[in-house]
Amino acid sequence: MKMKTGMKMPLGSKHAKILVLMAKDSREDELDCESVAENMDSYAEYVLNSGESSRLILLIENHLKLCKDCAEEFKLLLGALKASERLL
Repeated sequence: MKMKTGMKMPLGSKHAKILVLMAKDSREDELDCESVAENMDSYAEYVLNSGESSRLILLIENHLKLCKDCAEEFKLLLGALKASERLL
């Protein structure tokens, strides 16, 4: 069936559900397509090189949840890094 120019096609329930889910998952700080395109090469390199580092990050995060001493040391390290950034 051919639609005339200017005629609106009714939105099916499947498409409406998808739009609702997309709206629900949207964030105020999302990047637009242009920003993503500008950073796509850096992101691709990160994905290719981060296989081992992402596994390590998960292991460290799990340890920090369980170990109070390491969690406190990490908290102090973050504080020191934030303070040094403010000095720059």
